[in-house]
Amino acid sequence: MASVFVGIPTINRPGFVRDAINSVLAQSYQDIEVVVSDNCSDPGVAESISGFISELGDSRIRFHQQAENVGEYGQGRYFFAAAAQSQYFMILHDDDMLGENYVEKAVKCLGKSPHCAFFVADATIVDEHGNKSERAQRKFLTEHGRDNELQGEIPVLETHLTYGFTLISGTLFRTGSLVASGFVDPDGVGNYPFETDIFLRLGDMGVKAWYQKEQLLTFRFHSGSMRHYIKLLDNEKTVNAMIHLFDNREYTGYAERRRKMSLGQLFRAKALITVRQGQFNECRRFILKCFTVANCPLRATRAENTELDFAGIACNPRSPLTEARRIN
Repeated sequence: MASVFVGIPTINRPGFVRDAINSVLAQSYQDIEVVVSDNCSDPGVAESISGFISELGDSRIRFHQQAENVGEYGQGRYFFAAAAQSQYFMILHDDDMLGENYVEKAVKCLGKSPHCAFFVADATIVDEHGNKSERAQRKFLTEHGRDNELQGEIPVLETHLTYGFTLISGTLFRTGSLVASGFVDPDGVGNYPFETDIFLRLGDMGVKAWYQKEQLLTFRFHSGSMRHYIKLLDNEKTVNAMIHLFDNREYTGYAERRRKMSLGQLFRAKALITVRQGQFNECRRFILKCFTVANCPLRATRAENTELDFAGIACNPRSPLTEARRIN
């Protein structure tokens, strides 16, 4: 069994996944096992990927075909079971790529910091054609709290709650830390919030991670990226799952304030979902939850305010939303 396991989940990206595969096999650190798992791509796509892997003639990599679309949770659990004997574990998305020294540097850093649960580094942001974008690069660093001089050991819980600091793709985990955390909730399904589930569980243990402020991998932002076409806070299943994650936890100090802020935003999203469904009493209930938990007014866009007004929620002088506006 190799010391590093890399799982590459893929669906309908035969071109991109070849780049991801090549980037892993080209690593300066060679003790790697790679599994590419196809999540029910369109006819012919999986066959082309399987054929490409066979032609490589590299015993370190194999192909797996899922019988049905199991989402990110299902793919993640499959990879984690396959990596049980490996010291380190990584999931690399099929549209991302590793720099040739990434794994070597990650293993060295984790070897020097045995109490760190994982290694994360900065990424170069490119489009679907491989072109760099300074604007996209700055936006990525700012959104994930990396536009500073921070480097070295970081507290997992606080940084993730504040910025969503770490993305799952390309992060090298210590397998033992994931075993100790339980990996993910047993009832998690679909795609979201798989990533948040992993990092909250690690954060619950109070662990730290190593952050390398160096662009050691590449993230490809393109029109087919889920981040571009899936509005997570408009998706009721996602919002319900996220509420479940945050509502069943309790911290102290700064982490608890951040948890409540996140939960308040989720209750706000749930209120807007229910008003669109015509469930006005449910909408009021979640608005009250937002105020109670986050202790702040429900911030909404003009379009969202119009939806709430139409529902008669904001127009009601005794409604919680109107009262919050008056106080604020």
